[in-house]
Amino acid sequence: MPRDDWLMGSVAAQDTYNPDEGAFQAGIRATPWYDEFVAKYGEAPDLNTPDYNYRAAWAAGARPDVRDPYDQLLHWDSRFKGENHPNRYVNGVDTLTGQPVVTIEDIAAVMGNVLAPEKSNRK
Repeated sequence: MPRDDWLMGSVAAQDTYNPDEGAFQAGIRATPWYDEFVAKYGEAPDLNTPDYNYRAAWAAGARPDVRDPYDQLLHWDSRFKGENHPNRYVNGVDTLTGQPVVTIEDIAAVMGNVLAPEKSNRK
């Protein structure tokens, strides 16, 4: 590859270059969250993970500005979590929908009360 192509990238790469991606990459890498992530985990975050849509969050103006009281780390808006995100459900709430989660234990407790009500104190 000639020197100019090496510096500027191939023609194919120039044709597919997305300026929004460049702005996203530069912007997200400049956030305190990015530095905090690298310091905690020793590597850069996977910005292509199916667990969180960082690009959609960034495009919507979301930024990692919520410090979780439990782990003291910066967190992103839950609306952009993937369906299988490990923290989709927090404290009995689906963070994608904001709706309470009904567990099998909840159902069993209700059914237990219906099927086996407390016995009366009849003699």
